[in-house]
Amino acid sequence: MGRYNATPEMLQYRLTELVPEHFGLEDFFFLRFYNEAGSSDFELNKVLNMSDVPVPHGVGLNEHYCHRWPAIKQLKELGRKQEEGTLSTAPSEPPQIRAQRSYFLDEEAEYFVLSIARPLALQPGTNSGVSVGFLMNDTFRKRVRCWQDESIPQVEVNLTCERCPLPHERCTDRVAPPTIHQAEQDQARTERAVDELLTSIRDA
Repeated sequence: MGRYNATPEMLQYRLTELVPEHFGLEDFFFLRFYNEAGSSDFELNKVLNMSDVPVPHGVGLNEHYCHRWPAIKQLKELGRKQEEGTLSTAPSEPPQIRAQRSYFLDEEAEYFVLSIARPLALQPGTNSGVSVGFLMNDTFRKRVRCWQDESIPQVEVNLTCERCPLPHERCTDRVAPPTIHQAEQDQARTERAVDELLTSIRDA
């Protein structure tokens, strides 16, 4: 980035143009989160999804984005260090870079995600986290040979805490109960019970 005087967003966006053309990896997403240093609120203000698998997007106002996505993890860590005074809020700080294999529970799909977080130059006190993720299909595994690198963590993720079935012992990052998931399970049980009742009446 320093060599070409490029911001993390410019680099990631350029990847979404070059990688599909030169490597044939056409299933990808681009996300950008903003976070006020020290705040527990994360604003997703840019989304580009070129795959059939849903990724974080404009969900309900009362939902909380999954905190296991690498950009959010980075923004939390960045804000904590800034509050502690161990890291400056100046945009000259080197960006934080992370790679992660994000396994999407509801879709049984996995993304290879590269994420970069940094303080914003034009918005003091605000940090930005941008991510580009490529669907790990057969084409990806043939083209990208480092996908099995043991230093790259594999993490189960979801859209929001409210939609996620992971119990607490499997996810210590949860910030809200799985209310929507539970409501969907209750609805499914009710529908099954009604179907069974109707079947028993027809067969009587």
